[in-house]
Amino acid sequence: MKVLQKEKSKYEGELAIVLSEVEEYQSLMERFPKKKDMFLTMFTESKEYSAKLLGKINALSKVLLASKTEGPFSC
Repeated sequence: MKVLQKEKSKYEGELAIVLSEVEEYQSLMERFPKKKDMFLTMFTESKEYSAKLLGKINALSKVLLASKTEGPFSC
């Protein structure tokens, strides 16, 4: 279980970074509307990656919660 908890923590850290990227791309698009096309691809990729990370975090959270009620498992 420690391995899964470490993976979850790693993904949570990555998600925090990616969400900051998304915020910054939004800010840049607002500040420089003429360059919006330049930022849009990076913004979209970061949003998609953040969704993927959140999915991994959610899955690991569910597995960790289930393992508390059903007991540990081995690989």
